[in-house]
Amino acid sequence: MNFACVTTFSPAGYEAYGKRFLESYIKHWSVPLWIYYESQRPDFEHPLVTWVNLDKDQDRAAFMKRHKGKDTKDYRFQIVRFAHKIWALTDPERLEKVDTENWIWLDADIETLDTVDEAFLSGVCPTGFCGSYLGRTDWHHSECGFVSYSRRFGGVAFLAELREIYKSDRILEFDEHHDSFIFDKIKKGWWYNISAGVKGMHVFDDCILGKKMKHYKGPLRKAGKVKGDGDYLSKAEKKELGDKYADVLLDNEPLIVKTKNCVKDKNIAANIHYFTTLVDKYLVECQPWEGTILFCSGGPSLKDYIPEIKRLKKRKNHYVFCVKSAHDVLIENKIIPFACILLDPRAHVVDFIENPHPDVQYIVASMAHPVTIDKLLKEKAKVWGYHALVGAGEDEVIKQRCPKNAFMLAGGCSTAMRGVSVCYNMGFRKFKLYGYDLCYTGQVDMTEKDEKGRDKYLEIDVHGRKFISDAEKVAQLQDFAQMMKERSIQMEVYGPGLVPHLWNTKRKILPHFKDIFK
Repeated sequence: MNFACVTTFSPAGYEAYGKRFLESYIKHWSVPLWIYYESQRPDFEHPLVTWVNLDKDQDRAAFMKRHKGKDTKDYRFQIVRFAHKIWALTDPERLEKVDTENWIWLDADIETLDTVDEAFLSGVCPTGFCGSYLGRTDWHHSECGFVSYSRRFGGVAFLAELREIYKSDRILEFDEHHDSFIFDKIKKGWWYNISAGVKGMHVFDDCILGKKMKHYKGPLRKAGKVKGDGDYLSKAEKKELGDKYADVLLDNEPLIVKTKNCVKDKNIAANIHYFTTLVDKYLVECQPWEGTILFCSGGPSLKDYIPEIKRLKKRKNHYVFCVKSAHDVLIENKIIPFACILLDPRAHVVDFIENPHPDVQYIVASMAHPVTIDKLLKEKAKVWGYHALVGAGEDEVIKQRCPKNAFMLAGGCSTAMRGVSVCYNMGFRKFKLYGYDLCYTGQVDMTEKDEKGRDKYLEIDVHGRKFISDAEKVAQLQDFAQMMKERSIQMEVYGPGLVPHLWNTKRKILPHFKDIFK
């Protein structure tokens, strides 16, 4: 037998994507498949499929016991989550008893779209190599959703070494604890790179494998919530848009976007004069405490996290805050935010609060447009004021008009970023951020100009991934990059967009006290 495949999934994984994997596999493959299942075996029979109970692996059981509860939210250190794959792939009994020349690992979130025969497999798994893999030039480790291992040329010996690294806990000696990182670090000899010359993150879909299969990598793509290339434009879409882009390198030679106020200084001063005649409740600085903010911005990915936000909102000391563009989305989904923060001095803000909710605290910058404050007060909304430092000479106006409450809050150029400063002033130090996308997920016209004749859209490269964004959003990203340096706050960022990507790749990971003083 020249080829055989291996995969694994949990009961939940089988329901989420395993069924799709199996149905498409038996339709398009003629190669035997070994599936390592956990807990209860799925009710699925086919001549190509051999089921193996992964729970019977004693090495795996001991490993799981030693490392139970050690997974973090950072995929780089999810030692347990990515280990199931290793125990299935390196099963010594199967490798010894089944005489197969090439073992191919397939992630179970792959859907096969066209016939995969031995001729195709011989092309992507040529003889004379230890195996085949998907290298990535734009990321610090390979994509291991499809990897082959040759018995004659050292691939199976490689698997034995890989198993021993996990069995002996040598995995803890590596800088990251997931299989793709370990694979690259111990890979030696001759390996065939299937994705050679392919740029970007999703090399599986953009190389020759993408003509036959689709890899739904990532939780949203697995669930079918993101189609195509997922969290940024596909290769085909990029080709349609052209090659015009601006590189944003946040470590050196950055593209700095300098912001300025969206209205004239005199208008901001006039707004403050009006606001301070009507509002008498202002935020005050509070002592730090253990509360957690679920901060919702208006990015399109917010809707994907509605169930999670609902669940977390029920926890003690968890508060939902939002910006104007997330206000209605949350309420329509039966999530009443504790507070909505408003910053923008322009009149259009009133369109986002046409129906203020009586249970929401509206925390409004004193530079807000008069129509905004009029609307809130007319509807008897709960309004709290704060003063935003924006460099428009507002400090002198505030000292004159509101001397007892003249404290001003610095921060980012948008409500989503300035809002964190507002919450920090209220004593919060823990933040979960949702809807912080700062990019466009659909097709845009890259030739479109803004009101000053400049390119409206930018294609930016941030640590190995390209996004379509604009200057205003890039300015917000710069604010967030600065925010990441603040050691006194704890942040978690969710979604497929720019801010989560930056947070995942560049945040500093510090050891825990108990990890050092054992």
